[in-house]
Amino acid sequence: YTLTETTPTGYIPADPITVTVKNGTVTYSDNAFENRDGTLFLVNQPGNGVTVEKTAKVGDTSVNGGTVSVGDMITYTITVKNESGTVQENVTVSDTMFDGTASVEPQSAATWDSTSKTYTISSLAVGDTVTFTYTYLVDTDDSNRTLTNTVTVGYDGKTSTDTTTTTVEPSNPGLSVT
Repeated sequence: YTLTETTPTGYIPADPITVTVKNGTVTYSDNAFENRDGTLFLVNQPGNGVTVEKTAKVGDTSVNGGTVSVGDMITYTITVKNESGTVQENVTVSDTMFDGTASVEPQSAATWDSTSKTYTISSLAVGDTVTFTYTYLVDTDDSNRTLTNTVTVGYDGKTSTDTTTTTVEPSNPGLSVT
């Protein structure tokens, strides 16, 4: 047998790894890898997995947890980063306010599915970041309520979420004097 191992960047086993080959089956002492159709995959990933952070701003001012007025344009920015130590494939990004018009950086990093209202990042390398930016115009229907906006990222059977909340001030309809 020939065994070649490439340790993923950032992966440091707690103890030395013992590799055992018995009757053609390869096992590792720390259960860090699993055999999937003859290919070994790292399953105990270092780091924080795929993280997500969401901000809400009007101009340069953060409004997450703050207040906005009817007519304000809120800019939401979602940052997805792979801190897992392995390439993540088919990472899904869904947001309660997505409509498919988000600006994505890098541009070709994600595709939009209008049925599920989800962006999919086909491959996210270790340390890479994808950013989604979109705007929401606060209208009179939002007056005197809280806008709760949640983003969910799905990867490798796990999820990460982040939520912004913004309170909309009551609108002041014009007064009429007769």
